[in-house]
Amino acid sequence: MAVFDKALLRTVWRASAIGWFFVLATAVGYFMGKGVDYAMENWFGWHTKPVFMIIFLILGIVTGFRELFKIAKTMRNESDKKDL
Repeated sequence: MAVFDKALLRTVWRASAIGWFFVLATAVGYFMGKGVDYAMENWFGWHTKPVFMIIFLILGIVTGFRELFKIAKTMRNESDKKDL
């Protein structure tokens, strides 16, 4: 049975999680925007069809990049600690 290095597994997990965070944040933003547009049209009669979808999609993309930078910063700080 092979023994795995915990630091290596943690690094691989974070690297693979970057893609998932980005995709999920974008998808959540898109569907939240669609939901708000749907609610505005059905509850208030306001036709804001693409407006909130675009706003929330952009917020989802920004959130995905923010998580990407946060994970990269954490990985860099751990790498710097190992070098000392």
